[in-house]
Parts: sequence; structure tokens; C-alpha cells
Amino acid sequence: MTALRGSCAWTAAPAAAALILLLSFAVGSFALETYSLSAVLERYDGTELRRYEPATFSSTVLSLDDEGSIEKAAIIGFHRLLKYNLGDNEDSRKVAMTAPVLYGLDIDWKASSRRDLRFRDRFSVSFFVPFRYQDKPPSPSNPDVFLVDVKEVDIFVRSFDGYATGARIHRVAASFLRDLYDEGHRVDCRTAYIAQYSPPFQVQWLLLRGEAK
Repeated sequence: MTALRGSCAWTAAPAAAALILLLSFAVGSFALETYSLSAVLERYDGTELRRYEPATFSSTVLSLDDEGSIEKAAIIGFHRLLKYNLGDNEDSRKVAMTAPVLYGLDIDWKASSRRDLRFRDRFSVSFFVPFRYQDKPPSPSNPDVFLVDVKEVDIFVRSFDGYATGARIHRVAASFLRDLYDEGHRVDCRTAYIAQYSPPFQVQWLLLRGEAK
């Protein structure tokens, strides 16, 4: 979840440090500790530019080719990290569930176009570490689980209704990227993140880290 620099295949705007996320909220969501928003920097038509505080996440990486779909990989990664929370760590310590759960997708720009966004094989799942463990989280016992430190980040946010299926993620992410670049915003678009807050995923938010014009 570190910021990357680079330009996208079909963008005219210069690149800046950026991050792409989908945030998913549900009616009747549970009261959980959440990744901290420090400020809303700007508001646009249907979009916000937000600043999030530094944070630590537990993470794991899967192969979309091996798992067959975004939906299946998300479930497998979720349960792998849930075991870490339930005590599969070096301290055998139970870690409270938090929000969001982040799903990371690397964008394949060689295969993508303005209307058809394609993702690479790598798929990551991450849990926000509770505040009490942010400074010293338990070390994972499973070698496929690791800890990631995320620096302060500025993120563009857009909401949409519906389930976060693989097909819908492709459509909404491509549309949001087109709109941001057409409006001249500076973003890096190497990786897309879907942030799930609770089922049944009635409302989705798409976010991208970047800079105001």
C-alpha cells in the first residue's frame, strides 16, 4: 500500500503520488474501530479529496489466476487474516476486528483502455490494526501474512450503489479515473483498493490518492 509514481497509458495529466480505493458501506453496519480520516481537503461534484492518517495494516497476497475471481480471492484472504486476529500470531493474542478490509488490485495498463480497465494477477487483502496495537502489533505466525505501514495519504473518494463484484469494480474504477484525468487532477493509478466496511455492501465508495489542482 505504498505510494508509487508513474503515469497511466491513456492519461494526459502529469502523475503524482496516488492511490485508488473502493470503500464499501452497509445499512446497519457494525460499530468498529476504523482507519482515521484527518480532514476533507476539497469537495467536487460527487467526489471528495480526503486526508487519512498514518496507519498499520495486516496483509496477505493472493493470485487471481490461482483463485479464479476477485470474489473468491477476497474470501480466502479475509479468512487468512481473520486467523491472525483470532490468535494465529507470535503472541497468541486475539486482535479485535476493525474496518475497513482493503482489497488491492494492480492495474494492467498495457491491457487497459479508457473504457475497459484490466487488473494483473496480484491481489492483496489487508485489515486495519486496532489503535491499541498500532505502535506494536503482534507479529504474524503465518509467513503469508505480513504487516504494512501506510504513511499519511490524500485520497479522492466517490460513492456508488450496488454490490462490489469484479465486473462492477472494473466499470466504476475506469469511470472514476477517466473523470479525474479529464478534470486535470494529479493521481497515480498503479493500484486500486476496495475498502469493505461491512456486508451486505449496499453503498460503495471509490477513492484515489492524489493532489488538488
